[in-house]
Amino acid sequence: MAAKSLISVFLISHFSFLISAHAYLPGQIRVDPTTNRWLVYNRDNNLDSQSDPFFLSGAGGPEGFLYGDITPGWTQDGIIDSLIQNGMNGIYMIAVRSHGGDGTSTQNPWLNHTPGTASNSNLDPAIISRWHQWFTRMDSAGIVIYLFFYDDNSDPFYYGCAGCEGRREETMPPEEGAFIKAMVGEFRRYKHLIWVVAEEYQEEFGDGRINGIIQTIRTYDPDSHPIGVHQLPGLTFNFPAVADQHAVQYTSTSLAGCHTDALSAWNNASGRYNLNFAEQFFTDTGKSGLTDADYRQCIWGEAMAGSYSMQLGAWETSSNRKPPSLGMANASRFLVNFFESTDFNAMTPNDSLKNAGTQFVLTNSTRTSLIAYSYSNPAAMGVLGLPAGFYNLKWFNPINGETVTNSITISQTTNTSWPKPPLMGSEVALYIHKSASPTPTLIPGSLISNLIVLDAANAYAWTIQNNLQSGHVQYGDRVYTWATVPSLVSGSQWIRTANLSRTYTSSPLATFSLASPATVYIAFDDRFVKPSWMSGYTDTGQNMVNSEPVTYSLYSSLYSSPQTISLGPIGSGSYGMYSVIVKATSVPGDGNGDGLVDGVDYMIWFTHYRQSVLGSSNGDYNSSGYVDGVDYMIWFTNYGH
Repeated sequence: MAAKSLISVFLISHFSFLISAHAYLPGQIRVDPTTNRWLVYNRDNNLDSQSDPFFLSGAGGPEGFLYGDITPGWTQDGIIDSLIQNGMNGIYMIAVRSHGGDGTSTQNPWLNHTPGTASNSNLDPAIISRWHQWFTRMDSAGIVIYLFFYDDNSDPFYYGCAGCEGRREETMPPEEGAFIKAMVGEFRRYKHLIWVVAEEYQEEFGDGRINGIIQTIRTYDPDSHPIGVHQLPGLTFNFPAVADQHAVQYTSTSLAGCHTDALSAWNNASGRYNLNFAEQFFTDTGKSGLTDADYRQCIWGEAMAGSYSMQLGAWETSSNRKPPSLGMANASRFLVNFFESTDFNAMTPNDSLKNAGTQFVLTNSTRTSLIAYSYSNPAAMGVLGLPAGFYNLKWFNPINGETVTNSITISQTTNTSWPKPPLMGSEVALYIHKSASPTPTLIPGSLISNLIVLDAANAYAWTIQNNLQSGHVQYGDRVYTWATVPSLVSGSQWIRTANLSRTYTSSPLATFSLASPATVYIAFDDRFVKPSWMSGYTDTGQNMVNSEPVTYSLYSSLYSSPQTISLGPIGSGSYGMYSVIVKATSVPGDGNGDGLVDGVDYMIWFTHYRQSVLGSSNGDYNSSGYVDGVDYMIWFTNYGH
């Protein structure tokens, strides 16, 4: 009973955000319980007692996806495959495109394509089954089913009514209620689902009828999937009190307008609902001369103004529209990956905080978590009025998805500016997040973790890197590359330092943690005098050479257990800063490479006993090619180490 009580306490304390009057599905997309401005996942993967942030950057089409009214040569499964492989995490699709809509008379889900009655929705099981097959694939891949009930001008329940055309009916007829109820019952099982009532609703629907449809959805969807409404072009929403999302249709006339127009929509929302530029004509796939850069910079401008986005015209069949380019799909994928790695859903736009080359800013209420962005090839990025504290910085390249991370300490509230790392391009995003204690980048399974750099001025350029090879950039603040990397350290993890850290004089300059026994190598410019803190390092006789060319001698020191390593200063403005390389050291008798000799390693030896196999991973602890009693004695001697 006591154990059960403890488990209950744990579940309540860690997952109370899941408990509410709504029966949300695990992992479902839902309205953020702390603000209507954003959507979140109904989960807490990072155990911070907050719902994980969700970001949408999807394909704004094809509207006729459900009926194969798509780019010739493509199939629905082919479109899903493309999204999974290349990017974009949503599809804009419409259930009813007949009865005045843009589709044929057969583009609806009814038997004999005839709407049902108040007592029988008349949904065609074969059509619904086919939709489930696609939706199941999308849902399992995290692709949002952005499902409209009605196309623009489509009104099957008043179609052909004398005097009804263009009247904008205010009353939802009973047979329509049965249809909405049946559709919700069929598809509410999907986690990645957003209902959208009607496209350009004003063409056929009155506001009262839209309100009735929204309330019907809510009645029959206990999982409370988000509900959106799509309107004719404009930045003001007509249903702020009842709907969750304004599906915006708009034409920004410039790249700058993608941001300023989205800001206007954000200000109009006043926190009452979230925004999705579902039809932004500036990024229409049929637009003449549209480039990958145009699309990428526009969706980032909208994101930095507080809006999701979808690309109008994706896989459509008309107006020269076509599938998104690979570059555009990747741009959406990189945008989603970056935003979902932050706490952006706690932020609001505030461009008045921009500094140096920053153009747009999102910030939380205390200015301790911010995103800065620029597409103007900034030399430096920064924000105004950053409070004192320890911050983790994440630099992100929206063009190729490359990331550089580092940490920095701010001693007092100040206007900050940091030089852009060389690996960043002409477009840069920077996530600035205050940490309660120094907890810099940790690469899971890494030999190197908890890198802390005390040289605050240059800490931004220090990063943990993998797979050291010739051609890699040597410093985080210079463009020199490694021309020669000996096999002794090739493929190892390493720390890319800042060249200007050579001027730092205090000790230690930096520290990092070893996760397991390893040899630490210092690639040291011998034009300097070897400092006293390197007295425990021995010259290996091998060298690394950079692109200048300058030769760096490799010094090594063996660390037989996990521990914190201190790196000292050089204290001179001349010559080159050192680099640090770490290579795992196998422990005799350690078969699984975890740095410990224990029962697991005995079972590895036992399983391969009397087999002709080679290497510690097979229990051959003396590398003789045969597992025997000698290997057992190696394990026994080192057991517990």
